[in-house]
Amino acid sequence: NADSTFPGLPEEDFDWYCVTNSIGYGIQNRKYISSLSLRMEPGDGCEADIFIEYDNDGIWHPTAQIKGDGDSTVTVPVIPGRCDSFKLKIAGHGDMKIRSVKFTSEEAI
Repeated sequence: NADSTFPGLPEEDFDWYCVTNSIGYGIQNRKYISSLSLRMEPGDGCEADIFIEYDNDGIWHPTAQIKGDGDSTVTVPVIPGRCDSFKLKIAGHGDMKIRSVKFTSEEAI
C-alpha cells in the first residue's frame, strides 16, 4: 500500500512470508523460553498464519491465524514446546506490520 515515504501508485496486495533464524534455548543460568508474544498490525483484509518449526525438522506446525480489520494492533501469544531450538514463520496476504517480538524466559528446574 502507498505511503508518503514511497510516492506513486498503491501496490496491489501480494503473498509474503518471513522466517526467523533458529532461536535456541542456550540461555544462561538454566533458563528457557516459556512463551513469546508477537505484536502485529494487520491491514484491512490482511490474512496471516503463524507457524513454528522445532529442531530444524522441516515440519511447520500451525499456531495461530489472524485477520486484519485495519483498525487494531493484535498480540499473538505463542508457547513453544520443549526443544533445543525453534523457528517462527509468518505467512500472509496483504498489508502487515510486525511491531515487536517479546520473549519470556523461566529458570529450568
